[in-house]
Parts: sequence; C-alpha cells; structure tokens
Amino acid sequence: MALKVKEVTSDEVFPRLVATLHESYSKPYNVFWDIFKGRSGEECQTRFAQWHNSDPTSHWIYVEETETGQIIGATQWNIYEKNPYAEAKPPMAAYWIEEGSCSITTDMGTVLKDVLRYGASIHSRLRAE
Repeated sequence: MALKVKEVTSDEVFPRLVATLHESYSKPYNVFWDIFKGRSGEECQTRFAQWHNSDPTSHWIYVEETETGQIIGATQWNIYEKNPYAEAKPPMAAYWIEEGSCSITTDMGTVLKDVLRYGASIHSRLRAE
C-alpha cells in the first residue's frame, strides 16, 4: 500500500475527507464529533470547506492511499505569521446547532454514563429569558 501526503487545494476533497472523519470518530464513538459535524454530513462538508476557504491560515493535510484514492487520515492546521492570541477574539458561536437543542448534552451524558458505569437520570428545563 503506497501512501501520499497531500494538502487540500479544492472543495472536491471535502466529501471524502469528512466521510473519513465521520468514520474515524464513530468507531469508537466520540461525542465531541457530534458537536462539530452538525445534523448532516453534507452540511458539515459545506461548512468545513467554507471555514477553510475563509481563513488564510487554514491548512488541511490528508493522507491518501494512492491505488484506491481513499483518504485514510486528515488534520487541519492553522499556521500564523504573528501571534493569534495577542488580541482577544469573540467566542465561536455554534450556529450549526439548533437553538435550544439539548441532544448533544444528552448524548454526552449517556456516553459518560455508559463508559463510567454510572446510574443516571436526565433532567432538562427551558432556558429563562
């Protein structure tokens, strides 16, 4: 098996890249992937490409199996020419998650309950305005 390291240079790579990320974060299950992937793979591909294209410091590096073209791993790096923390930036808003959605925290609690073998009950309430 011959492998080649490549950098994303077009949006056409994102469907295969996100599919690989989804598979790798699903086995074993990683609840934090649910936070970033959003509701659908297609939306995730579009959002990741948009983030990448709008950020000149973004570099997606991936490894491809040359015979099949299958992506077997990927990582995203931000490479800065100056200190990115010199000025405070606003926190990132998770606009891709529905307002008032509690499924992610519910999923996280369920996974932690199973992993840590705790008994659990889930309580929820609407946020006071």
